[in-house]
Amino acid sequence: MKILIHSLILLSSLFLFSCNNEDRIEAICTFNVGFNLDARQPILNTLEFTSTNPVTYASSASTSFFDMSSSEHLASMYFIKTDTNQWDVYFYENDMAFDITDGFTGANQQLLGRLTFDTQGVLESISPEELISEDLIFDDKDYIHKLRFDFTYLTTQSDSGFAVTMGDVGCSA
Repeated sequence: MKILIHSLILLSSLFLFSCNNEDRIEAICTFNVGFNLDARQPILNTLEFTSTNPVTYASSASTSFFDMSSSEHLASMYFIKTDTNQWDVYFYENDMAFDITDGFTGANQQLLGRLTFDTQGVLESISPEELISEDLIFDDKDYIHKLRFDFTYLTTQSDSGFAVTMGDVGCSA
C-alpha cells in the first residue's frame, strides 16, 4: 500500500510539473557578443573553476538583460584557457550557474561551452554548435527563458589582451 501511495504521489508531481511547463511560454534571450581572448594566458584546469576565485579563470564579462516581464538580470561568462587554442566558457545568471544544453561537463558537473581557434586566432568551432541554456524560470512564472549566446560576432584569440565587443541583446517569445 505504501508503495502504491508513493507511486501515486510521484505520478501526481510529474503530472503537475509537465502541466505547469506546458502552460508556460518559451522566451529566447539572445546575446550577440564578441571577445578577443588573450592567447598569452596560462592553460588552466577547467575542473578547478569557481566563479568566486579569479585565479581559476583567465577572463570574465557580464551584461545586463531584461526578461519578458521587464525584470533585470545579469548574464556572466567566464573564460578558461584549456589548451593552446581552446577555451571553456562557464555561464551564470545573477551569480547562479546554469547549464548549456548538450555542453561539456566541467567543474561541479556544470555543462559548459567550448571555443576552438585556428593558429591565426580565428574562431574555428563552437561546441556545442549552439550555446543555449537549459530552461530557466525567473520571477515571472509564465515564461520559460532560454539564453542563447552567439559568439560568432567578432570573437578572436590574439596576444593583444582581453576585449569585449557587444552586439545586441534582447528577449522575445
